[in-house]
Amino acid sequence: AAAAAAAAAAAAAAANAKGTTATAGIRRSSTRPVSPNIVRSASRINEVKTPPITKNAARRRSRDEVFWKKRREDVEERCFWLLTSMLQTYGVGKLMCPKTSTLQDCLERFQRTACQVVPGLMSHLERHQVLPVMYAMEWFTTLFVYSLPSKTVWEVWDLLMLQGFNLLHLVGVAILIRLQNALLNGHPEKLLGILRKHMWGIQGREIREVCMKLARDAAEGSEDLYSHTRRSSSINEPLAARRREYSSEIENHN
Repeated sequence: AAAAAAAAAAAAAAANAKGTTATAGIRRSSTRPVSPNIVRSASRINEVKTPPITKNAARRRSRDEVFWKKRREDVEERCFWLLTSMLQTYGVGKLMCPKTSTLQDCLERFQRTACQVVPGLMSHLERHQVLPVMYAMEWFTTLFVYSLPSKTVWEVWDLLMLQGFNLLHLVGVAILIRLQNALLNGHPEKLLGILRKHMWGIQGREIREVCMKLARDAAEGSEDLYSHTRRSSSINEPLAARRREYSSEIENHN
């Protein structure tokens, strides 16, 4: 037993001496000096090469900043005068004025026209307590800004400014015609949600075609409901045409 214990102790001492030797070797290898070439290569990799700014580049950057500053000021000014013209010249301000009955008249024309054009849908909505005042009032007071995609809103505004804002209620009727199948087949308790969700997929071309068709093909004896196609007396260009002009100016500048 004593001999076995002595042999085990000797084996443990040998293993300990071997580990110490290996650790010392690692330490010696880790303290080995690094080649200067490796240090220089690593520093070159970490360098960020920034090309010097030439006079032409600085001049072009300054010219671009001036161009975009003028462009922003021009757009802001045009938006201001557009809003002023819509509120005063086109009478949109009367829709927001509580002292006038313009909004109420527009809602009544919308309801009467919709009941004549899509009677089944209007009966379906009224049966489930979805009244025009719950959705159409927001359309008319905001000119569909919060209800339709931006591109569609621009085209709707073009239509109203060219043909007259008396077509405003027809835009609402066109929306109902476009979403008729979705509303009739949707869940009765989610009709308002379906209406708001599907409106974001409507294109301006669809609304324009339906509005003009309603105005042209008015049913006999109902011309007073939606035969309002008087052309506006304003000499302003359509908004979509101005947007294309802006795009061409920017492309020419670039």
